[in-house]
Amino acid sequence: MCHVLDALRLRNLRDCLIYSGPIRGSVYVEACHNCTIMVACRQLRVHGSSGIDFYVHTLSGPIIEGCTATRFAPYRLSYPGLQQHMAEAALILPQRSATQTYLPTPETRAADSAAGTASALPIVEPWRDVKDFLWHRSRQSPNWCIMPDEDRVKSVAVEGHAEITLADFGAQEQQGGARVDSSDATA
Repeated sequence: MCHVLDALRLRNLRDCLIYSGPIRGSVYVEACHNCTIMVACRQLRVHGSSGIDFYVHTLSGPIIEGCTATRFAPYRLSYPGLQQHMAEAALILPQRSATQTYLPTPETRAADSAAGTASALPIVEPWRDVKDFLWHRSRQSPNWCIMPDEDRVKSVAVEGHAEITLADFGAQEQQGGARVDSSDATA
């Protein structure tokens, strides 16, 4: 799906690759297993899923509940028009070097601007700030991890993408198959 959506719901998927352009709102993932999901969104919520590799650009930390074996890495999708779509969805990808591992906050941006410098304070990128709502201990949740660099895809480039309408998914849903919902008319 290589254009801007308002929201996306993924339910009951198995062994799938999902690549999505920017989503203005939330992505809700439920009962999905052994999938790779690449999304850029405001918020990512994941329920009752396992064995998922997420490649995410999000404005807030992903939230998981009742999940196991979930891994997270930065968004790697590219296609002609992505930057324009990110702007339309108010999800502009930060401009950064390959070695930069932080995002500036509004406070450090203001201080940098006043001082004419760039911030060097390490700040957690939102895709790394995963919250496991069913894990209440102070140590790391065993249900998710940051994907090791050697396991990550370097990039996924989509050339000459085609529009797919949600009607294409309708027949599968009526037969009890995978379900993809969007508040947009096309996906």
